[in-house]
Amino acid sequence: MAYGSAISDDGSLLAGGDPADRDVYTFEIDSPLETVAAIRLDALADPSLPRGGPGRAGHGNFALSNLTVAWSPIPAPGAAAAKPPPIRLAGARADFSQAQPDLAVAYAIDGDAGSSWAIDPKVGVSHAATFDFAEPVRHAGGVRLTVKLEFMNNSRHAIGRPRLAFSEEPAGSVDAVTAEHDPVASLASDTARVSPLLARAES
Repeated sequence: MAYGSAISDDGSLLAGGDPADRDVYTFEIDSPLETVAAIRLDALADPSLPRGGPGRAGHGNFALSNLTVAWSPIPAPGAAAAKPPPIRLAGARADFSQAQPDLAVAYAIDGDAGSSWAIDPKVGVSHAATFDFAEPVRHAGGVRLTVKLEFMNNSRHAIGRPRLAFSEEPAGSVDAVTAEHDPVASLASDTARVSPLLARAES
């Protein structure tokens, strides 16, 4: 993601600068939730994005090739962080997916950089997707979640204004996990931490 990105009051992050041809966003979030069972990704429309977004492509689309989540216990102050093991994701749902067979939301978690979740022609409006964890993660005292959004199969097709939220229960529907209902686990919370990689494209 380009330098100039900024976290908004609603917990979203608005990308700034010139979009990269290929991009990776990395979020590191300390959540007070002791059980986490689902993640929601919002791709929010914004007037600063081409055609209102929510993508950074010239026509407002995005192509999310991979979404991954890993977790570890929140380390004690001064302690080294544990290497986060990956979480297997399942149950992908979205409010809308592009009609082509390899552009449905399920392709955002298939591990294939050649497929993706996209939303053309419904640009200029916000979209959302939820992904259940195959097994909930549990740890007393909260968990550290590392989320990567990869945009690898189409030029300049990153999400322009993403927002994340988490749930203690499987999502069940796109509306079941919201940043508004779960502010302590969203990027707007005081406990959220964003890694330096959030401000630039990962090589």
